Amino acid sequence: MNSSYEMLKESCSLVGLTPKPFKVIVTDSKELDILQAKGYQKRLYQPKESNHHYIGEMFDQIDEIAYINENNDKVMNLMILAHSFGHTDFLYHNNYLSEQVLNIKMKRFQHRRMFDEAVRVHGYVEVVSFLSKMNDLFNLIHVTTLDLDSLINRLNLCRSERELAKMVANEAEYFEAVSQTKIMNEGWATYHQIPLIKEAGLMSLEVGLTELQLYELPRYGLNLYKLGKAMWEEVGLKERRTIVNQYCDAQFINRYYTEDIHNEQKIAYAKGEQIERDYIKVKQQLIHSALYNGKIKVRVDEALSDSTESLTIRFQPNPNSSKQVSKLKGVLRDHFKTKLYIKPDLVKI
Repeated sequence: MNSSYEMLKESCSLVGLTPKPFKVIVTDSKELDILQAKGYQKRLYQPKESNHHYIGEMFDQIDEIAYINENNDKVMNLMILAHSFGHTDFLYHNNYLSEQVLNIKMKRFQHRRMFDEAVRVHGYVEVVSFLSKMNDLFNLIHVTTLDLDSLINRLNLCRSERELAKMVANEAEYFEAVSQTKIMNEGWATYHQIPLIKEAGLMSLEVGLTELQLYELPRYGLNLYKLGKAMWEEVGLKERRTIVNQYCDAQFINRYYTEDIHNEQKIAYAKGEQIERDYIKVKQQLIHSALYNGKIKVRVDEALSDSTESLTIRFQPNPNSSKQVSKLKGVLRDHFKTKLYIKPDLVKI
C-alpha cells in the first residue's frame, strides 16, 4: 500500500491536485465502527451507538488520517487512497471547512481540560450523560448562525455544564461544516480518483468495475458521489479553484445543479405520501437540505425571555418544522429544567 500511496502522491499535480499528506492506518471493523460513531478519532466520547455494518474506510478530517478496513481487497484500498487525496486537497483549500477544522484543533486542549475536570468533579457516567443530552439538542438545531451564549446561559446550567455545552456546540459547528460541503467534497474526490489512478499507472479493469459498483449505490438517501461528480463536470477548469475555495453545497447546487443532471440522476424526494420529481422543487429541497441538513433554524427571543422569565425560542417555519419543533420541545423539557416557549418567527431569521 505504501508504494501505491507514493505513486498517487507524485501524480497529484498532473490532475490539478495540491493536497496535504495524510496518514494511513489499517484497522479492524470494530474500531472503524467506533470511529464512525465518534466522527473523529480524538473526540472525547462516543455520542451515539455504532451502526454495526461493514465500513470500508473512514477519513478523519481533523487529523488527516485515512482509516482503512483490514478486510478490504487491494483494488478497494487503491481507490480509497486516490479518493482520500481528493479529500485532503478539498479540505486544504475550502475556506469554510478548513476554518472549522482549525477551530476544533485549536480548542482541543481546552476541551480536554474541561472534560477531565468535569469527570473529576461529577464522574464519567454523569458527564457523558450530560454530553449526550447536549448532543440531542444540537442535533436538532442549526448552530452556525445561532447566538450560542444566549441559549446556553438560559438553560440553568452550572459552570462546568456551560463549558461542556460550549464544547458540544463547537463540535456541532464542525459537523455542520462537514454536512454543508459534503456533496462538493465527495464529488471532488470522486471526480479526481480515476484520473489520478491512471496518471499513477495503476489503472486496471478491476478498478473500473469497482468504481461502477461503488457509486451506483446511494448513501444517506442520495448518491453524493455520482451527483457531486456530475456537478463538478459542469464547472469550467479555470474557475474550479475559486469554487473549491469559496463555495459550500448550497451555492454549488444553486449554480451547477442543472435540469440535465436532474433528469439524468432521476433525483426525487418524499413529500408526505407523494414523490416530488419536479426539477425546481427538487433543487430547492436540495439547497435547503444542504443549508440545514434536517435541522431547524432558531434564535432566542431575548426580550420575551426576560419579560416572562423563561426560555423563549423563535423558529423559522419550513415544511418539516412541526415535526422538528415537537422533537425540540421534547428534548428541552426532558433534559433541561427551564420554563419554555417555542414560537414561529414573524420575520426571516
